[in-house]
Amino acid sequence: EYTNVPSKYKEKASTVADLLKWFKSSALCTFFEINVHAALTCEVIMKKMIEIQEASKRLKPSGALCIVFFDEINTSSVMGLMKEIVVDHSICGDPLEKNVVVIAACNPCRKVGTAEKGYFRENDQGKDWASGHYLVQELPRSMEIIKWDFGSLNKDQEKEFIFRR
Repeated sequence: EYTNVPSKYKEKASTVADLLKWFKSSALCTFFEINVHAALTCEVIMKKMIEIQEASKRLKPSGALCIVFFDEINTSSVMGLMKEIVVDHSICGDPLEKNVVVIAACNPCRKVGTAEKGYFRENDQGKDWASGHYLVQELPRSMEIIKWDFGSLNKDQEKEFIFRR
């Protein structure tokens, strides 16, 4: 069973393996990435946030933070719920645990006319964009005021990003 273990350690190999399995099972996730899109429902977000709340309670004695990252938050169709989580630090009126830190990334909202929107999105970013699945929206004012603008990638940086992705 433990073929690569030196003979002097073979009798302890199962104990070490069991210990490693225990460590792996007891390790708690501290980072939760939620990829946001228009089809992401309140129910799915709330289910994920319950899981995060439970993990944060288990992490509390260690002093560890539980990081929640909403990627492309301004593609959400449930922006009110997103605002409550990010700005109010609560969900359905219930406060999030103190060790939960919520961060989000958003894309710039492009000003494109309605007639050309589908054409632009489909040619520029594929059919998912044209269907509205990842349609970027304006952030609510309460979220806009806490937004940091890190600028845009230049052409070379964008190519490098796409290449590495």
